[in-house]
Amino acid sequence: MEEKENPQEKTPKTLSPTKTQISKPNKQSQKSSIKNEHKTKTVSVETDLYTAKVSSVNGGSIQSFYLQKFLTKDSLQVNTISRNKRTNLEIEIKNLNGEPIPLNGNWKLKQEPSRTKSHLEQTLEYSLEVFKNKFIKKSLSFSPNNYTVEIDLDFSEVKDLIYRDVRFSWKGGLSSTERDSVDDKTYFKVAVYQGEEIEDLKVKEGQNETKKLNGSTDWGAIRTKYFISALIPGAPEAIRFAEVSGKHSNQEEYDLAFVFDCFQESSFTLYHGPLEYEKIKSLNVDLDEIMDFGWSFIRPISKGVLYSLKRMHDYIPNYGVVLIVFSLLVKILVYPLTKKSYQSTSAMQEIQPEVNKLRE
Repeated sequence: MEEKENPQEKTPKTLSPTKTQISKPNKQSQKSSIKNEHKTKTVSVETDLYTAKVSSVNGGSIQSFYLQKFLTKDSLQVNTISRNKRTNLEIEIKNLNGEPIPLNGNWKLKQEPSRTKSHLEQTLEYSLEVFKNKFIKKSLSFSPNNYTVEIDLDFSEVKDLIYRDVRFSWKGGLSSTERDSVDDKTYFKVAVYQGEEIEDLKVKEGQNETKKLNGSTDWGAIRTKYFISALIPGAPEAIRFAEVSGKHSNQEEYDLAFVFDCFQESSFTLYHGPLEYEKIKSLNVDLDEIMDFGWSFIRPISKGVLYSLKRMHDYIPNYGVVLIVFSLLVKILVYPLTKKSYQSTSAMQEIQPEVNKLRE
């Protein structure tokens, strides 16, 4: 894993030096001591599946996410992060007066993973001093075997000094990765899974829309045609509400946010990668429900066809050939019915002259 310093940010500018007043339960006041003294650091996390560049801004925001096994129309690795929308994994809190506390500065990177052990789980640990000697902590643990990132948020040192509702969000959606961007964008949407039902949002051109969905939430996700970014709460019942929003002006973009109590467990699993059935099914949170398999009575057949194609691909590493072989197998399978139909048609043709005579 490599570490880089941004030469243009020797003096970070994201936070102002203004101090925020809060009220403590004992009626004493305490000033916010957020300091913007840490330089922006961008580190690379490399595995056999992806290369992620993570900035210390917002305590670990993903600036790029290149997938090793997926290529663009120009034969470059797919980057699923929008180049002009890198505000993701953002935390928002308020003081006891209801005033926002700025957290979008450069957090201190406490722990970095080994640069040589890319086959092991790699963890980034960030911290930000919000009040004097009181820190918020955030860690990102990248799995080398799949596309998941375990996110832990620690408010234990400041929970008595802040408003209980914490907002954790992914903003800006995902980038379009296909040559035919119009077709790609027909699949763009954001969805939330609550009570074994999906509530999704798809905005039309020129529209802006926001939905607030109260209660326990199993997951929220933003998808394109072939890729998905999903946040899965460690404790779904701790989520007070989820909020999804979309806007479609020059670009179609979606945001996803969870609001939870800072006194409750605050961990999430981020799945950021290909929208492949086996991979998202293995998460065991019904994330595969975001895939459209048709009406309920068609879904078993659709999933059976998908399973067959995937198993055939294990032996024939070319989906074009797989489709040809599959179509031949289907023809062989339905041949008895087809033969019967042909025989019935031939018999009708033979007796057609007699039928015509009777009509005359």
